[in-house]
Amino acid sequence: MGKVYYVSKNVGIGILVLAATALATIIGLSVAYNRERARGRGGPGDEGGSAAPPTTPSTPKDPWDRYRLPRALVPVSYNVTLWPRLEPDARGVYVFTGRSAVVFRCVEETDLVIIHCNKLNLTRQGGQLAALRGLGAHAAPATRRSWLVEKTDYLVLQLRGRLAAGASYLLQTEFTGELADDLEGFYRSEYVEDGVRKVVATSQMQATYARKTFPCFDEPAMKAVFNVTIVHSRDTVALSNGRETDSSLSVIDGSAVKVTTFEPTERMSTYLLAFIVSDFAYIQSNQSKPLIRIWAQKKAISGRQGDYALRVTGPILQFYERYYNTSYPLSKSDQVALPDFNAGAMENWGLVTYRETALLYDPVLSSTGNKERIATVISHELAHMWFGNLVTLRWWNDLWLNEGFASYVEYLGADYAEPSWSIKDHIVLYDMQKVFAVDALASSHPLTRREDEVNSPAEISEMFNTISYSKGAAVLRMLSEFLSEPVFARGLSSYLNTFAFGNTEYTDLWNHLQQAAESTPGLQLPHSVHDIMNRWTLQMGFPVVTINTTTGRVTQKHFLLDPESVVERPSQFKYTWFVPVKWMKTGVEQQQYWLLQNTDTHGPMRASGEDWVLANTNMSGYFRVNYDQGNWDRLLALLHASHQTLSVINRAQIIDDAFNLARAKIISTSLALRTTTYLSQERDYIPWESALRSLDYYILMLDRTEVYGALQAYLKKQIVPLFEYFRSITVRP
Repeated sequence: MGKVYYVSKNVGIGILVLAATALATIIGLSVAYNRERARGRGGPGDEGGSAAPPTTPSTPKDPWDRYRLPRALVPVSYNVTLWPRLEPDARGVYVFTGRSAVVFRCVEETDLVIIHCNKLNLTRQGGQLAALRGLGAHAAPATRRSWLVEKTDYLVLQLRGRLAAGASYLLQTEFTGELADDLEGFYRSEYVEDGVRKVVATSQMQATYARKTFPCFDEPAMKAVFNVTIVHSRDTVALSNGRETDSSLSVIDGSAVKVTTFEPTERMSTYLLAFIVSDFAYIQSNQSKPLIRIWAQKKAISGRQGDYALRVTGPILQFYERYYNTSYPLSKSDQVALPDFNAGAMENWGLVTYRETALLYDPVLSSTGNKERIATVISHELAHMWFGNLVTLRWWNDLWLNEGFASYVEYLGADYAEPSWSIKDHIVLYDMQKVFAVDALASSHPLTRREDEVNSPAEISEMFNTISYSKGAAVLRMLSEFLSEPVFARGLSSYLNTFAFGNTEYTDLWNHLQQAAESTPGLQLPHSVHDIMNRWTLQMGFPVVTINTTTGRVTQKHFLLDPESVVERPSQFKYTWFVPVKWMKTGVEQQQYWLLQNTDTHGPMRASGEDWVLANTNMSGYFRVNYDQGNWDRLLALLHASHQTLSVINRAQIIDDAFNLARAKIISTSLALRTTTYLSQERDYIPWESALRSLDYYILMLDRTEVYGALQAYLKKQIVPLFEYFRSITVRP
């Protein structure tokens, strides 16, 4: 039974007067909105988002003209030595030199060695671009010719004989590359300290830039062990994925240098490699395992800007060890703040790189928002140490699972480190509502694609988008919700332990989650995890679920912000989803309901009298909700009478759903605006942020119209109580 509220007659009359005034304002704003829209100013939001249509696969004649590596050769280990020059040469160019020796196994007879190589000047050996020799009893055939293929980034060796299946070989190369400032591969980053220009040699290998640093089998499934040596000037320090094992002074080509070697990496993908040479300083944790260090410019470290990152890294790692039920797999965790960095951060295994703003917190100048971002970004990257690094998706078409997963659990890790922030709720603002705007367009695309649709580096880069990150997070959160978090975590642990140091496809995770579900007493799913999740990953978009609380009729329909847009992308499921609906009736949680078809005429979500229904509690599902007018009225009355009866998330949901339903011409603009009339009582951030995002368009559209003053007055009336509340609780010195 819901709460009952009693008011006096005079108070009741006052409430009616205020309600009438607010309603009149809303009607006026609604009329103005419709008038301005009719003048052709467009609809609210105008959020962008597009996706390239699937490419038509073709099969080039020669294997070196194909973007995917042949399967005949599999790397085992690399020995890589790099020497970056932090001063320009006589031409004013920064360069690095290096040599690489890769041991690979032949699994199918072939007369070709094809390995990735891009923008490297290779030193000829015996007249060829690389030297090949056999290991053990098998000698290597002589090389007929060798050449570089610019289009597909290949070094090709055509042999006079064939490599034997089951035999191992060694390919050696020597090379020179440019230490450019393009933020790709092995590159240089510059900054000024005390008036002196400093140069850092650093790296970014994801997704296809390792091949710009040394010849390698640059695909995520081509995992190997890497033995790294870095030659560098004596006044600098070198870092790589593994812990330093030796550092010695030497003179090479007349230069006094330091030679630093590192422990062999675990078996890993090339895109997770990292190398850094700098004169950065660091702070470290007191715990023995793993070693945790924060690296940055010396002034940043002396100014204690790395302290906060150091404080939260240990707890976040401990959380993931428990969550995954798997120990941290490396001996150290270095995190480095870089002056020039394209991505927000990169999960290089054991050597995570960040933009300075994503790792450093200035106790004097930084805001609370900066601190929140640092905690969530660190949590995101450390989540990858297991999911993505220990177990890696086989190909980039499943990137969404890697990044979507980290984007979901980053909130769990940050919440563990900062439990007073209630940061888990922020996924609604920063991921779900954000991606709703893109995924509701006719130009959206599914989470996953076929492998043959993602081949070239350009096509791989297209996968790094809001759909992969934010929709991936939303649907995985939904999966965790309908399975329950303990079941989800148990299946995840099984998945990670089974495939440790290997590669998978997304269906492998579904298999282990299905096993966890089947072993859980009382958990019943209407379909398998595979069948449920295929509806959410293999077709784009999401549904709006419409509930008639009078008849119990429940329907679903593909939600489009522009109802007149044409969806050209076909779906094998005809844009029908298996929708898990958590709901409550007059404040009482009900049994989860599954909407499995377009229409259910006998749904359980009925209400009469003063009872109300709220669907998608805490926005656990990735869909929008619409109701009959009577239930909308009861929910809006509840917001006025006792808004805290509903969770913070659901208050934000009601506002965001209503404004987007209005934009899609499903409900009236007046109804959407009515969701804001209770805000004078609202004191929480998430509903206010959701409302301001929704109202922003109206503020811009009605500017310089006759009703702009009324809009300002209305917003002031709603906001002043919030301002007064926070002023009253502010502690003054």
